[in-house]
Order: sequence, then structure tokens, then C-alpha cells
Amino acid sequence: MHITQQTKTEGTPYLRGYCELCKAWVYSDKKYCICCRQKTTHKKHHLWLKRILSSGVELHKQTIEEYKFFPYKEMVYVSIPYNKKLYMIPVKYMALYTEHPHPNEIMPLIHDTVKITK
Repeated sequence: MHITQQTKTEGTPYLRGYCELCKAWVYSDKKYCICCRQKTTHKKHHLWLKRILSSGVELHKQTIEEYKFFPYKEMVYVSIPYNKKLYMIPVKYMALYTEHPHPNEIMPLIHDTVKITK
């Protein structure tokens, strides 16, 4: 059964996913399309990245504010210790995260620049 991207899934045992074979949004049971039984893709929420960025904004408030007034020419990273790991994220993307009205739209861009060092 093909649906739209806005179709609600509350009250059904299914999730909404995009099927590459059907080229449409379909109901899926966790991983598979109901009509063709192919794997579907689901929206990523980036919860761990939001948590890391939130703790990074608290730790490096001053650095981010300085960057907003005087952007650096070279790529400068800030280190964020979180959950026994050390994450390196460019100050540019930390500032973008704090200023953007819809941070979820830029999460894939930020996700590509995160480096785990420990």
C-alpha cells in the first residue's frame, strides 16, 4: 500500500519508510516494504549528535561567540568529551548549529565533519 510522506502511522502496527524498488513511501514493518518485501530507509533522528552538540555548545560558548563576530580563515576544531569519547567538531558548524532556525536540516552536514579521537 503506497502512502504519502505526511501519512500518519499512529494506531497502526507499521512505520513509514521509503522503498527504492516501489519508488514511493510505504508502510513498513521495521525494515521491509509491505508490498515488495525489499528493505526500506527511515528518517534519521541524529539523537547522539544532538546530545554531543548540546554539551559542546555549553562547553565552548565563548569560542562560538568569538567565531560569530570574527570568523577564522582556517578550520578550527573544538574537542567535546562525551560518553568516554572525545569528539572533534569544527567551530564553524557549532556556530551554524546555534544560529540555524531548523537545526535538523543541517545535521547530515555536521555529521560528515565529526571526528572521534578517543
